[in-house]
Amino acid sequence: MIENKLNEKKLSGLLFKLVRKVTNLPIYTENFLKTIHLKTIFKANGLIATNQNLSFSILPILIIKRLFKNNLLYTFAMGLVENQSKKQLGRYCFSLFLKISEKIFFISRNEYEEAKKLLPQFNDKFVYIPFSIDTNFWTPTNTSDKKNLLFIGNDVNRDYDFIKELAKEMKDFDFIFITQRIKNLNLPNVQLIQGNWNDNLISDLEIKKFYESSYLTLIPLRQTYQPSGQSVALQSISMNTPVLITKTKGFWDSTSFIDSENILFLENNSVIDWKDKIIKVSTDKNFYNILQNNGKELINQEFNIEKMYSYVLKELDQLNLE
Repeated sequence: MIENKLNEKKLSGLLFKLVRKVTNLPIYTENFLKTIHLKTIFKANGLIATNQNLSFSILPILIIKRLFKNNLLYTFAMGLVENQSKKQLGRYCFSLFLKISEKIFFISRNEYEEAKKLLPQFNDKFVYIPFSIDTNFWTPTNTSDKKNLLFIGNDVNRDYDFIKELAKEMKDFDFIFITQRIKNLNLPNVQLIQGNWNDNLISDLEIKKFYESSYLTLIPLRQTYQPSGQSVALQSISMNTPVLITKTKGFWDSTSFIDSENILFLENNSVIDWKDKIIKVSTDKNFYNILQNNGKELINQEFNIEKMYSYVLKELDQLNLE
């Protein structure tokens, strides 16, 4: 595993800071110039980058490596379409990244379809692989009363101002906010919990309990092609807690998820619209049960981690790891 640690004080850090400025691309090559990292990259027959930022960062190294040895680069893309630079050098680097990539895995069907339209010459490299979760873990263990409205996440694409306004408007409903993006909130109907997975401030087991005690998970988003809210949505639905989410252009799978059948969509973040939708769900038990059952069935069948593994392994069969 190669860790990505930034050191702006070094000359290389200043150099690639300039590169990022002239390309408008996330090229952090200075983080991979340690001997141990370079040896790992040059010895590998294939490299799998968990996001395109890593791929852009090792791009200069791979260009040099290709002079001596071919390499297979696989990238999981999230928001790649929006990464296209308007600067000439940036467009060249973006094109070079696509050319040297063996496969690019999109975890959003919508972004995958958009990439095929915008970059048809690279369609043979694009693969859609549904983002998935461990459905064995994300399964409810008790049937306690679901009484809270849950908001959870630290994603920059969440609409934090909106969720605060919604809670302020719906004074008769109890909310739980788990985030580090909201501070000093003084609303009597909101329990604010400072939570961040990366800093281990809250465990998955604790999150499970919050899903179990909530009857609806709210995911208001800003409009973007980058898939957002996937983990929370899939986990929540798998825990029998339906999801109300903004229908963005980057929503990961509009084919499988259908409004009022296995999920709840709203096209915009209107307090009135969200309030009406929440009240409808809270007062219609039959409708609520339909959302629960259909959602749980969909996650088990199409978005379980075993299925995702099989997709990835199928695409990686051509790797020759001797």
